[in-house]
Amino acid sequence: GGDVTALGTLEVYRKVLDARSQGTRPILKSPVRVVYFVEGYTFGGVERHLLHLLDVLDRDRFDPMVLGVMADELEQEVKARDVPLVRLDRIRGNVDVRGFVRAARAVHEARPVVFHAMLSHSYAAQYALMAAIAMRTPAVVITAHLPTPSDSRLQEHLRRWLLRGVDVQVLPSEWTRSELSRMGQLHLSTEVVANGIALPTLLSREEAREKLGISPTAKVIGGSMRLVDWKRPELVVEAARAVPDAVVVVLGEGPEDERLRSLAGGVDLRLPGFRLDAVSLLLAFDVLVHPCPTDNQPLAVLEAMAAGVPVVVADEGGAALLVDDGRTGLVAPATPEGMSAAVDRLIGEPGLAQRLAAAGRAEVSARFSTETMT
Repeated sequence: GGDVTALGTLEVYRKVLDARSQGTRPILKSPVRVVYFVEGYTFGGVERHLLHLLDVLDRDRFDPMVLGVMADELEQEVKARDVPLVRLDRIRGNVDVRGFVRAARAVHEARPVVFHAMLSHSYAAQYALMAAIAMRTPAVVITAHLPTPSDSRLQEHLRRWLLRGVDVQVLPSEWTRSELSRMGQLHLSTEVVANGIALPTLLSREEAREKLGISPTAKVIGGSMRLVDWKRPELVVEAARAVPDAVVVVLGEGPEDERLRSLAGGVDLRLPGFRLDAVSLLLAFDVLVHPCPTDNQPLAVLEAMAAGVPVVVADEGGAALLVDDGRTGLVAPATPEGMSAAVDRLIGEPGLAQRLAAAGRAEVSARFSTETMT
């Protein structure tokens, strides 16, 4: 119990189903109905992770379906992949009886062989997990995308009870494991499955900058994230202060938008908002800065590395485990001084930036592809 072994997502499914099949007629018949459950109100990393998985999933072996509370963008993308979905209404607090009934009915009607909940935080998908466990689903799997502390004792007790009905807890990184252990949320059966991405389709540097309205000769410090306080978007702005006449572009939207504008005095800050084509614009950046010290395994960092853009990440959290400091990127303290010094170094040493960018792209191709993840 507690041992962590690197497996792919499909190997996790097979491991659980094979264990459940011992001494009985085989459960694993093709195609296996896999129901993915999401509970998010925006289109972010969890949703993109799910789409990457759906893109590679062998449809002859697996019959996927998506349930949950989801953003319009996710619904459109799932439908474009010819995957059936059921969209549920937003859950209203911890005691939403109607919400529980709706979730339970949807899970029951989907009849999953594998129920896989993508948890955007530690206490997401509780009603759906209750339903999947109660109907004795052959395999119940959760992926812990963002460890979060509980708000109450009731929440803690409910979480512990739900974990007893889960077969495997998937962890994207060792940082996730340590955080869940610290919070008392680690399952006895865990598997590390690193996030994977598809190599992005990119616009050229000139095309990307034209779309963003940026001069071809500007020094561009970029970020790509949900604009919430714990992501620390203000540090992207602060990192650019050491670079004369730099342009800062932060792709994404969120409640920190206005605060970020107010803090950007003296910096040419561009906030294009949420864009589905954000990945294609990465070559507009000279450096991508991801300063969040409590992120899990941010896809934005992997995508920038895959695009051949040098990255600077915080020296805490899951991002620090993605980057080999001085080889595939730079790792720096999540402070204005730390981020600024790292960015200044990359801008001032083009040869270093090129070496890091090339090594980062090779690292993603070798270790963080969607095929490896799946």
